Amino acid sequence: MQGNIAGFAANTDVVMALTEDGEVAVLSGKPGAYTAVPEEIQGRVVELALSAESVAALTEDGVVHTWGNNIRGSRDVPDALQGHVKEVRGGRYHFVALLDDGTAAAWGDDTFGQSSVPRIKEPVKEIAAGYYGSYVTGESVRVY
Repeated sequence: MQGNIAGFAANTDVVMALTEDGEVAVLSGKPGAYTAVPEEIQGRVVELALSAESVAALTEDGVVHTWGNNIRGSRDVPDALQGHVKEVRGGRYHFVALLDDGTAAAWGDDTFGQSSVPRIKEPVKEIAAGYYGSYVTGESVRVY
């Protein structure tokens, strides 16, 4: 790995680093399908998120690239979101994204409603994903 580290992403099995140059490196963890970083995204990644067994990498063009195990649809990014994502976060088997129109969307496991992001009447400012939930805050800083 070359370049300064811009951030980390981790789950219980692996730790990955993102460099300021958009490169992704696996720092530690047990080998698995999600530790094989696709070469075609190297140098273009601006954000990295992990679920329990898959990875979502956001590139500078607003496209989310996923790899790893597709448990409960965690890799099935809706086509309508591609090119419009500003941020992405990972939960257990789901991801949540902040979109360029000020809304949020999620995909993957929805057993407990974690991929059913509430529609709020104000622009979304922050997103978070937990083990069984997705959370958004708006301009009023209220958590939904």
